[in-house]
Amino acid sequence: MHSVVPNELLYTIAQVGSAFAGFSTIVAAVGNRGFTTNQVVSIVILSLLVVFFSLVPNLPFFDLESDGGWRTASGLYFVAWMSYWVYVMQGFRTNRYDVGFGDMSLPNKLNAFVTHPISILALLSSCLGAFDGSTNVVYSVCLLVMLGLAGFLFVQLTTTLVERGRETQRGKLDDS
Repeated sequence: MHSVVPNELLYTIAQVGSAFAGFSTIVAAVGNRGFTTNQVVSIVILSLLVVFFSLVPNLPFFDLESDGGWRTASGLYFVAWMSYWVYVMQGFRTNRYDVGFGDMSLPNKLNAFVTHPISILALLSSCLGAFDGSTNVVYSVCLLVMLGLAGFLFVQLTTTLVERGRETQRGKLDDS
């Protein structure tokens, strides 16, 4: 019998992804300082990719009972994640994020050069059939990894906002 990832798990992942997208835009609107628009865009893109690819396996033309449907979904997810990763790498190369490769923090370097490539390779291997019988698990784990990346960026965004607020408060106290 083929093990299928429960639809409830995919829907839960989609809900959390949409929450990150929504809250990041609220944080950006309220804070509007201390971070770049590209940080917010990255969170929203990651979150929307998580939402979309959490719902893809439930489309009527995907057969969730076979590896074929999951392999097709993994192939689509691979293309999307690879495109996003190229977008991110291009941003660091052109200093779109106000940070070059040499100025990146260790967690950001790990995400850019370890987490993304491993997940992309896992999805590619999955769509090529390397994980027969477990394709759905690899797909779901990759969704959770991308959700974790969105969460990581959300924490960075929120932390930046809180620090900027504290600096502003200190400045006001020093002025009085």
